[in-house]
Amino acid sequence: MTEQRKKFCREFIKNKFNGTNAAIAAGYAVKSARCKASQILASEEAQEYLATLQEELKEEFNINAKELVDEFRSISDTNIADIFEIDSGGAITLKTGVVKLSDLPREITKNIKSIKNTANGIAIEMYCRDAALRDLAKIAGLYSETINLNDVRQPDLSGLTIQELKNLAKAN
Repeated sequence: MTEQRKKFCREFIKNKFNGTNAAIAAGYAVKSARCKASQILASEEAQEYLATLQEELKEEFNINAKELVDEFRSISDTNIADIFEIDSGGAITLKTGVVKLSDLPREITKNIKSIKNTANGIAIEMYCRDAALRDLAKIAGLYSETINLNDVRQPDLSGLTIQELKNLAKAN
């Protein structure tokens, strides 16, 4: 594998698996970057090198699948109602017994993405639940961002007469 292709693979991981950006960062022409990325990613040597790089990263950062799944699950299970409640007048307040954020369990506070003071009070943003659920589904093999039309079952029309086929075509 050439050094430029190795650089592409490193950039591919660094660029969050964006092939076009990785190809440009590796020195390929902007005009042909998308095509080049596709060619490189289709090669067995690139797939093997990427797998090696990912294994090195997992070891370096001590990442394992169970911990990642647990984190995604924690995000998907966190409920804003664990922090706030709405009183009878419609005012949003901290949940009874919660005076400060440190009163909340870490399982909840670790899923807070940001806290900001605004003109209307404090704004709390949680990590995205639907993204966490989508990532869990990907890990479980239940989600794909592409549709494989070869997996769609086609009805067997071989037993139909010409007239039946014409009628079917008119109905659609």
